[in-house]
This record gives sequence, structure tokens and C-alpha cells, in this order.
Amino acid sequence: MENVRNRLKTKQELLKEWSELWIPKFNELSQKYNTPYYTQSPLNVIETDIELMVVGINPKGNGKCTSTHTVDGYLEGNKEWWSKRFDKELKDSRFLANGRLFLGYGSKYPDSQIDDDKKVVWTNLSPFESSKGVSTLKKELLAEGIKSTIELINILKPKRIVFMETNAFDTLRKNMDESESDAIQSVQVFDNLKWEVGTFFGIPAVSILHPSATDWLVSKYFISVFLFLHNLIIHEFPNKPLKEIRNAMRNELKLWKQRIQAEDEL
Repeated sequence: MENVRNRLKTKQELLKEWSELWIPKFNELSQKYNTPYYTQSPLNVIETDIELMVVGINPKGNGKCTSTHTVDGYLEGNKEWWSKRFDKELKDSRFLANGRLFLGYGSKYPDSQIDDDKKVVWTNLSPFESSKGVSTLKKELLAEGIKSTIELINILKPKRIVFMETNAFDTLRKNMDESESDAIQSVQVFDNLKWEVGTFFGIPAVSILHPSATDWLVSKYFISVFLFLHNLIIHEFPNKPLKEIRNAMRNELKLWKQRIQAEDEL
């Protein structure tokens, strides 16, 4: 009955209920741990199921302070940062520039696909800051953040999720209820790179390096190829098992290596 009622509600009604549940909790946790929190792209413009959700683990920062957000204010997103993301001082940030590059877009100008806030959501598993990522984030802040994000994903129903963190699937497994453990499936694509393809509550998902990384392992352009190839295969074969998706990606890249010739530059 609850699912039927939810289907009759608009996206904004569902998001408002989500915010009314979680923002008071986040305000309390912020006070408890003296830790600020925030989200990224706005949620108050979304009207239908979205195309893509880009998810980090949590914001990095050294803020030893508290946050107090309102229900409506949180749904507006990180207004000051997000609205200025193409300004000179922001467009060269590693997170924005590399994150957009990974997804196949440049960082200098808006694009109607990746910058449609009604169709693409940028967020984190936990909205709470920490100085060194998940390793210094309080367990309760991570666990509660993940619960809220799972509920958000169920509302937004993205067609694809890109986790911008190599260990995202493991982090989720360790911080979810055992009853939900079957909701995560993943396989590593390459033997020497811990990038994974998987599903999250049935939604195609992939994990890659964080855009702020300094060691690309191959190159940051290869990450774009990795994501592009994954996207092509899941669209061409929407019900393909994960191991077959992995094998298809491996075989395609082997073909490129075998069949493309390039003389060394003189």
C-alpha cells in the first residue's frame, strides 16, 4: 500500500518528505560531532526519474563547525558553489574538471546533457565533511549518510550510477544492513585496477577513481574510455550478467590493443 501511495506522489513531494526526515537528523549529527554537511546539485528542480547519479563518498574539508540547514534550503543544493561552477576560480578545480572529463565532457563550458540538473544529480554517500575522506569520517556519519542516499536513489530512480571512489561498493557493503546486502553486485574488470562494474538495487553502476586523485594508474583519459565503454555495453545489452559485461569490456580493449597500430613519434 505504501508503494502505491508513493507512486501517486510527485517527485517533489517525495523529496520534500525525504528532506523532512533526514535534515533534522543531520542537524543533530552535525552538532554531536561538530562537523558541517552539505550536498551538491539541487534537488528542488527534479520532476521525473533521472538519467545519471554521480556519487562520491563524502566532502573533503577541515571544517570544525556545525551546520544547520532547513528542509527547503537543503533541497536547493550547494547554491553558492554550484551556481558558480563555471567561474574562473572554480572551473579549474580537480574535482569539477576531472569529474566532467571522466564523464566525457569538458570543464570550461556548460553542456545541455551533463548540466541538466533535472536529469543529472551530483551528490555523496554521506554529506558530512572529513579531512581525509572515509578514513577519518565518523562511522555514524557514514552509516546515516548511506541510509539517506539509498532512500534518495529509490526516489530519483537513476538509469545509471557512477561512484567516484574506487572502494565504493565495499564501503556500501560494510555500512548497509545485512538484509540489503543482496542489493549490491559488483565485479572487478581488470586484474591490476580496482575499478568495478555492478548493480545497486538493480541499477547499473560503476566505480572509478575520485577526480581529485593524483595517480591515474593508467591515465585520466582512460577512465573516460572505461566509463564510455561500460555505458555502451549496458545500453546495447541491458540484461547482460555482470561477468559478461566485464568480459565484453576486456575483449573490446584487447581488440584495440591488437589491431590499432601507431608509429612512435619521431
